[in-house]
Amino acid sequence: MRESLYGLFGYCSIIIGIILLQNIKSMPAVTLALILGTIIGEALRIEDQINFASLRLKTLIERLTHTAAADNDAYISRFVGLLMLFCTGSTGILGAIGEGVNGDSTVLLTKSVMDIFAAFAFAAHMGPMIACIAIPQFLFFQHPLLECRLHHAAYRSSDDW
Repeated sequence: MRESLYGLFGYCSIIIGIILLQNIKSMPAVTLALILGTIIGEALRIEDQINFASLRLKTLIERLTHTAAADNDAYISRFVGLLMLFCTGSTGILGAIGEGVNGDSTVLLTKSVMDIFAAFAFAAHMGPMIACIAIPQFLFFQHPLLECRLHHAAYRSSDDW
């Protein structure tokens, strides 16, 4: 059943992504943003920082729950994979932008329904660590949401002149 859910969530995300891609008016700008984001991420060594933070979080969770998890490399690999799944999917990013620009929360609500069921399925492997992904996810999606609201408000106020 778990494998069926994973496939279903993947298909839903792909379909939503395809539908949202049809609304993009400037694909070169999106491509440039992806390239610049990759360069900045590599320069700041974000992957190393995420790995370090996940080990610290693993140690903290193990102390609080008095348990020991798998070896560090396997744990980091799973945690970072889930972090990327929950935080960098097109449904979350485009949903946050859509909410910020036009107040439409449909995509974010759809993502939240998929995420809650995916989190239950992944919790069997990761335990309480899966709940910790909510913190970076919240921070990650607040940035595009607030940025779009700020730019949209500035754009609307310039139309009043």
